[in-house]
Amino acid sequence: MGYESLSIGINDAVAASFAVLSVAVFICLPIAAWGWLVYPLWRSGGLHGWITRGGGGRMHSTETGARRTPRPALVTFRDIHYSVKLSGRGRPELHILKGVSGVLLPGTLTAIMGPSGCGKSTLLDILADTKRVGVVEGDVRLNGEARGTDFRSTCAYVMQEDCCHSTLTVHETLWFVCALRLGPDERLELITRTMVDLDLAHVADTRIGDDVSGGLSGGQRRRVTIAIEILSGPALVLLDEPTSGLDAYGAQQAVATPPAVVAALRRFADRGRTLACTIHQPRAETFALFHQLLLIKAGETMYCGPVPDFLRGCGVACPPSVNLADVVVDLTHTKEADADADGAEQSVDLVARFAASALRRKIEDEIDSVELGCHPDLADAAASLEAPKEQEGARVGCCGSSGGYPTPLMHQVGVLVRRQWTLDTRNFGYQFTWVLNGFVLALNASTYLLVEQPPLSAQPASVYRDDMGCDPIEPSGRQGCVCHVPMDEAASNGQYNVGADATECGRAILASANAVFAFRGFLFLVINALFVNEAVFVPAVIADKRFFAREHGARAYSVLAWHLAWLVKLGLTAALKALFYTPCFYFIGQLRPAWSAYLAAALVTGGMGLAGSAVAMLLTTLVPGLGAATTAFGCAVLLYQNVCGFFLPIAAIPPYLTWLTWTSVFTYGYYAIVTSQQMFGSIELPGDTPART
Repeated sequence: MGYESLSIGINDAVAASFAVLSVAVFICLPIAAWGWLVYPLWRSGGLHGWITRGGGGRMHSTETGARRTPRPALVTFRDIHYSVKLSGRGRPELHILKGVSGVLLPGTLTAIMGPSGCGKSTLLDILADTKRVGVVEGDVRLNGEARGTDFRSTCAYVMQEDCCHSTLTVHETLWFVCALRLGPDERLELITRTMVDLDLAHVADTRIGDDVSGGLSGGQRRRVTIAIEILSGPALVLLDEPTSGLDAYGAQQAVATPPAVVAALRRFADRGRTLACTIHQPRAETFALFHQLLLIKAGETMYCGPVPDFLRGCGVACPPSVNLADVVVDLTHTKEADADADGAEQSVDLVARFAASALRRKIEDEIDSVELGCHPDLADAAASLEAPKEQEGARVGCCGSSGGYPTPLMHQVGVLVRRQWTLDTRNFGYQFTWVLNGFVLALNASTYLLVEQPPLSAQPASVYRDDMGCDPIEPSGRQGCVCHVPMDEAASNGQYNVGADATECGRAILASANAVFAFRGFLFLVINALFVNEAVFVPAVIADKRFFAREHGARAYSVLAWHLAWLVKLGLTAALKALFYTPCFYFIGQLRPAWSAYLAAALVTGGMGLAGSAVAMLLTTLVPGLGAATTAFGCAVLLYQNVCGFFLPIAAIPPYLTWLTWTSVFTYGYYAIVTSQQMFGSIELPGDTPART
């Protein structure tokens, strides 16, 4: 008399479809990724640069980017107003800027000064075309024309917060920027020139670091951030507090000493570029490096013009021993009425005096001349207008077509993948998670082998004999996949039917049931660990989104390139996890000794890892914030676990929720790895012949 094996009824097509999907991901994807990485480098002659230091010298051109003269940028802004709606019903709008006007001339360095909250950074955001909230009114023009879609390729905006990868060196950081923004026809000697200009050559091979791991100083990191933006040679450079976090010496440094922030900015302006930056109370030597001054008080223009003419225009005397910048800052601060009413009246009087001054009328006339096309600086811009248009026409975007990006799509993907790979190989915490996850999988397998079978008296099951034999044991409709032993016929008094044959039969059945329970529980823990471990990508993607926002805003690469780079990286990482994690649990857990079963387990390992990282990336894109994304990932894990058929049988799930089962990757991964093992083909009972399965 034979008895069928304890197995779950699974459609073989489910496991087959998962295997086909896994093969497509882990065979086709790495091959395609390798082609994406190698082909653009081979075509540009930069393949050898992958194994050289930073790839320097692999992209050639006829002239260095540092020596090329960009098209002059003449920026005018007239009557700029900015207001935001305050939260709460009935609350009025908050007006931050109130009719600010000015001109940024080529070859000049302009200082935008004023007290905190006066609107300096807001004006800079509007000029850089990055303000996305609130109401902006007024007119901003570049060389007499409205800003177009190519404005971001002309303007570089250095924000106040540093945004650098801590594990990259200075040279590597600039190399990746050069590879993304300048294209294969630019010579990378520009990197060396830029590092020399910003006094970074002596730390070229030093990792940037952070406040915890060390590395560069705060001033050096600030200069790296500036170098990233000015490396591509933009005609217009806007900087928000470039000297924040620096001491006075590091912010200026005399011309005879190695150049640093403001001194280097002055030299860039002397080469024909247009630069403007917000700055707070610089020292006298630093303030003397600026050509123009835009002074803002409570959202209104207090002064706009040459720095030497400031005192004469305002009618204010400055003693020789006093820093002119200190006088400027003091004039913008409204004193308390009971402390110094004259100071408040003088500050308001200067705003009204400038509004009625000849200098204000001169600025308005200058803006009019730019809009009419008769400004003298527009002649230089018109002379260099044709060449940039020819170069822009040769630019390629997605899939090599014209799209406004300096490099082709595949080149962007290759550079991004290489950068991500470099960051991962230098991230000790990320590497530690790999080792820890492998240890946990091995520990699960060891625990599975050490589980002792409990005695018969402790089993909540019923056994009985019928005609000197044992009835076939069918899977219970209420027990799911955990333990397929009927439990609804247990004696009410806790005693089992007696009889030697019945006892032997019960022991055999329960021992097999315990083995099935432990085995399937072990496999479920494996796929659960493989999926949950991908939660590490939640903070990684959120951190990378900061870099994406800046670099994509600077037209360094497209959204498609960013997503493809992450897809390639996740695919390659999943393939490596399949090679590294599978032996950790397969051989220690003494699973089925067959190559087909091992390959299926490896595919499931890689597939679960890839699915987990993909879900993490999806949730970080849809859900804002690290805490919310982490919570959403945990909820997704719980949902996938409960509907996969392990805890709750699929037949017990309400019909209107069964679609969740087939959208859960746990369902496919769990069923595929269980059916691939076939560890329990039959159950031998005393005195009977097992049936073939």
